[in-house]
Amino acid sequence: MSQKELGYTFMNNTNTIEKIFMYYVIGVVINCMGSILLGSKRKNDITYEDYVIATKKDDEIKIINETANLYRSLIIVCMLMVLLILLSSIDINSKSIKVDIRGLNMISL
Repeated sequence: MSQKELGYTFMNNTNTIEKIFMYYVIGVVINCMGSILLGSKRKNDITYEDYVIATKKDDEIKIINETANLYRSLIIVCMLMVLLILLSSIDINSKSIKVDIRGLNMISL
C-alpha cells in the first residue's frame, strides 16, 4: 500500500541518521514482540551455560537458533501487516464493518 492510499506519510521530514535510529528501534520492538508472543513456553528450557556447552560441541546450533529467531520476527511482521491492513480499511462511520483488501470484499456485522 502506498502512502497516498494509507492517508499519511511516515518520517518524510527526518534525516538519514534519525531514520536509521527509528528503523533500529522498530526492529528491536518487533523482535521483543516476537519473543514474547511466539517464544517457547516450555518449563524445561536450557540455561545459557548449557547453550554455550552445546554450541562448543556443535556449531550448527547457533545457526539453527538464529534462523528460528529470524522466522519468528518475520511471522510477527506479517501478523502486524495484516493487522495494519485490516485496521486501516475499517469504515468506522457505518454500522457494519466493511473490509476491502485489493478487490477481496468481506462484509460482516
